[in-house]
Amino acid sequence: GDHRDLHSFPTRRSSDLIVFVLFYLNWKWTLVSMLFFPFIIYPISSLARKMRKTSRQTQEKMAEIYALLAEKISGIKVTKAFAQEIREVDEMKKNNREYFNVMMQLLRAAVLQRPLLELITYCISIILASYVIYSIFRGEVSVGTAEIGRASCRERV
Repeated sequence: GDHRDLHSFPTRRSSDLIVFVLFYLNWKWTLVSMLFFPFIIYPISSLARKMRKTSRQTQEKMAEIYALLAEKISGIKVTKAFAQEIREVDEMKKNNREYFNVMMQLLRAAVLQRPLLELITYCISIILASYVIYSIFRGEVSVGTAEIGRASCRERV
């Protein structure tokens, strides 16, 4: 616990500073941008949950395969005595296919994660930039203030 807290300390401090600067520059922008947090957090948490579940399933399937393999190796003489080799091979193929399917689910979730988050981020950025430009044209803020806010956010990325 302590190691992670110390490691994330500078990041948390810089995030706090950025939020403070953004509130100081324009509290409306900051509140509007915070409205989009659920649109970022929900996909991240649901993908992470799916990946954890699938990863656990992958480990369970691999454990089943190892147990089946150990059982088949120890009972090889019985299998040969009753000529059950084909049935045993088919059972192993079935278990390997199930493992493969679970691994593919995990891979799909991992591959989907980055493009989805980038799409969400770009859409939110466009909406926020439009709001800032609208605020500039209405005379609510100056271009300089907008640039300072952009630079503050850019430092974090």
